[in-house]
Amino acid sequence: MTIEVSDLRVLLEIVAAGGFRQAARRMELQPSTLSRRIRSIEDRVGVSLFERRRDGLRLTNAGRELHEHAIAIIRDVDFALDAAGQAGSGARGALRIGLVDSFASNAVRDILDTFRSGHPDVRISFVEASRSRLIRHLRDRQLDLIYLAGKSEELTFSSLVSHSEQALIAMPTGHRLAPHAVVDWAQVIEETILLSVDEPSPEILAVVLQAVSVGGQQPAIARQMVGREALMMMVALGLGVTIVSEAGSGVSYPGVVYRAIGGSQTLIPFAAVWDDGNDNPALRRYLSLSRAMMRPA
Repeated sequence: MTIEVSDLRVLLEIVAAGGFRQAARRMELQPSTLSRRIRSIEDRVGVSLFERRRDGLRLTNAGRELHEHAIAIIRDVDFALDAAGQAGSGARGALRIGLVDSFASNAVRDILDTFRSGHPDVRISFVEASRSRLIRHLRDRQLDLIYLAGKSEELTFSSLVSHSEQALIAMPTGHRLAPHAVVDWAQVIEETILLSVDEPSPEILAVVLQAVSVGGQQPAIARQMVGREALMMMVALGLGVTIVSEAGSGVSYPGVVYRAIGGSQTLIPFAAVWDDGNDNPALRRYLSLSRAMMRPA
């Protein structure tokens, strides 16, 4: 089974525009052309991608699944083409950095701001993706450096702890612990802790298990194959709580509140991770600055 990347772009455009006619105007094509492209995908996968209703189009379950993966595929293709273009032109003044969802560290922002001031000739680009995808991009040299939660000692890359952040618990607004400004780990033992399959890192998961476990009792960990947005929706629905860093709490979600976790083991370390065989001069200058400016973990 083969599907053209251009057909996936058509799918994304139709969903973004809200219909075939709107997408056709934006792409300067005929609606019938887009219909044929979508039909070709449906013929290959053997299912319908859209429900055609009076009030417009709606993705089917299969359509939603394909749409979610198509976003990641197109992002990877575009990024690979851009990386190939830079390599082909011999560009050296570029730094490609990968971040996990909702990463907004003040410490890293200070380093980037200082680096940009001192190296205005270096073009900095960012990719936001899951932990596993960032590691793959780093391994394939599509990224120069990534920031991950944890010291990343399980990876075969070089790493440098850049800073640590307060661990917070995200819970529904009506949760029994919501009235407390600070929550102890022991109070979380009876909660279901929702965690993404990609974040936090294995090390952070071990810290959570060690900190929350009381008297040999283990908390209920529910790993979810969803991103941050869906995870917070589950929290708002009362399906469990989750652990986030202080930077992650900068994004607000309806029905969700954040509370500090008291006691020991409340800090989550963040590390810059890179391939030591990468000879990008911009990366070397950035690492030198990071070492000079890094805050003790």
